Amino acid sequence: MLKGHGDDIHGEVEIKANFSTNIYYKSDNSWLKNFLDSNWKCLNSYPEPDAHSLKECLAKHHHLASENFIIGNGATEIFYLVAHAFIDEKTLIPVPSFAEYKDACNSYRHNIAHCGINELKEQKDNYNLVIICNPNNPNGHIYKLEEIETYLNKHKETTLLIDEAFIDFITEDISAVDLIHKYNNLLVCKSMTKNYAIPGLRLGYLIGNKKLIEKIEQNKQPWSVNSLAIEAGKYAIKNSTKLLPKTIELREEKNHFQKQINKIEGFQCIESHTPFFLVKTKANSNKLKTYLLENHYILIRDASNFESLDNHYFRVNTLDSERNNLLLKALQEYVF
Repeated sequence: MLKGHGDDIHGEVEIKANFSTNIYYKSDNSWLKNFLDSNWKCLNSYPEPDAHSLKECLAKHHHLASENFIIGNGATEIFYLVAHAFIDEKTLIPVPSFAEYKDACNSYRHNIAHCGINELKEQKDNYNLVIICNPNNPNGHIYKLEEIETYLNKHKETTLLIDEAFIDFITEDISAVDLIHKYNNLLVCKSMTKNYAIPGLRLGYLIGNKKLIEKIEQNKQPWSVNSLAIEAGKYAIKNSTKLLPKTIELREEKNHFQKQINKIEGFQCIESHTPFFLVKTKANSNKLKTYLLENHYILIRDASNFESLDNHYFRVNTLDSERNNLLLKALQEYVF
């Protein structure tokens, strides 16, 4: 899907407040500028074919071996690599969820089925691959670890891929990384673009047992991750304590933001564990997006292209109070 994601304007309009992406808005990227300035010479050589030094850094960070990792040009490359490894297989994707899962699977002729987000534990059919997002995009739903383990034990012939792109934005401890040693049918995908606010660098990684990783890595192109991204990734991991989102603050800001939106007639927030959340509205979401963009220079994420949602849903990310108030005022002025 080249179109339809958040942040889809790319300079066409000067945006005052961009609520359409799930990037950590409080991130101070001065660390990145200073770091890249001092490591610029790495561009004079080819990057490591498999980003091995970043694998070693991540292995130490997660208490695993480097053979448990694949480094990707963003998490999206990982999804396509996994889809390629399961070509022509049966795949289940609970919805609504990130559209690239389906797009990647369609690229490799998967037989795709869907179920509701809350219906995963009820599934009795066997699939070769199941893909979930935890916490989920776009609605901030979370799967508890006991739910994940129950599914892994019940469906031992199914490979479960968990996308944890937003795991650092929540207060709950639900990461499945520590289960990698225990289950041979588990893959965990991590994005470094959302939590460290470096989407332009494109950086993500996959964790799994050696056999699964080798199967998936067979289709990976060498040098897909550039030298600056590798170095930035190592720096971010080593300094994650000071760079990652402040989850308690974000939760409080989100709760307040949702309460304010719920006071506006015609708009109802869907409860979420993440700073981003869905809003159900009486308005047509595409028309509302156009109105906000053209009249208030505000960008929201029209959620109508998420499987199982229609054109009465949009997604927003919590920003600072000044920009949040811009959206609140604009919604109050909107005429249905």
